[in-house]
Amino acid sequence: MLYPLWDWGLTLGYTVQTTQESWRGLDKNLDLFYSFLDARWIAGEKKIFYQWERKLWEAGTKGKEHDLILKIYQMNQERYRHYGDSVFILEPEVKEGKGGLRDYQSAWWAAKIKYRLSTSRELTEKKILSEKEWHML
Repeated sequence: MLYPLWDWGLTLGYTVQTTQESWRGLDKNLDLFYSFLDARWIAGEKKIFYQWERKLWEAGTKGKEHDLILKIYQMNQERYRHYGDSVFILEPEVKEGKGGLRDYQSAWWAAKIKYRLSTSRELTEKKILSEKEWHML
């Protein structure tokens, strides 16, 4: 699956590891933690994925929610300083600039941590967003 994506010129990171190995660097590597927040089951043993995901919530976030959200905020502030602290300076960094795609992703991570969400649709189910707001999002 990776070879065609690389042939198209996409840069992708990947790893193959056991569930136990995946937890070793979790506290030390926030990028790894955030990538775990975006994990979703695609194929294979669904039960194993859901066990791994449950452990992410238990080991990775329980009791640390406030600190993790604060780190997301601090990461964003640092990124703004680096890429220009204005919504008018997005290009060429549409993803990283202020108001860019990374801000959407950061808001999703924070909501996912705070409300322990699995899908974006849960934002309306748990009344965090109205139906209209969810469609706008």
